Amino acid sequence: MYEDLHYIHFVFEYIQGTDLFDYIIQSQNTCINEYQSAMIFAQILDAVHYLHLNNIVHRDIKLENFLIYKEDSYLKIKLIDFGFASKTTNGFLREKIGSLNYLAPEIFTDLTYNSKVDIWASGITLFNMLTGKQPFSNNSDSQLISDIVNKELDIEDKSSINC
Repeated sequence: MYEDLHYIHFVFEYIQGTDLFDYIIQSQNTCINEYQSAMIFAQILDAVHYLHLNNIVHRDIKLENFLIYKEDSYLKIKLIDFGFASKTTNGFLREKIGSLNYLAPEIFTDLTYNSKVDIWASGITLFNMLTGKQPFSNNSDSQLISDIVNKELDIEDKSSINC
């Protein structure tokens, strides 16, 4: 970032690619195979870990907030959109913000929550990559919240896997 007399200029890295959501939609099976998912998920966890080491909670981890691109012959990702991110001093937050399908149960059930909500959202992202679906989906927001809080995720149910 730099300023002149009239403007503030932001300089960003140019990424030629797409977001992870569009990458999955454009894939042949609307999901990503286990090997690619593992490679991408390791990078997601590295990014989240870096934030947490610096006392930052992203609070909007989701497919759409990862840019994916090829570098050499490897798939690489960049975490973007820090609009809901918060630097924490005591490690606890209160606001109920983020993308509903990715929100952790403690956001709805506890008075405060911590950086672990990013880990939950990362797991939801992995589920999306492997299955092409949301683990909890419902027509109404209130029922979706109820499912997130009360329903146990059945990862043994192979019928939900498209790949």
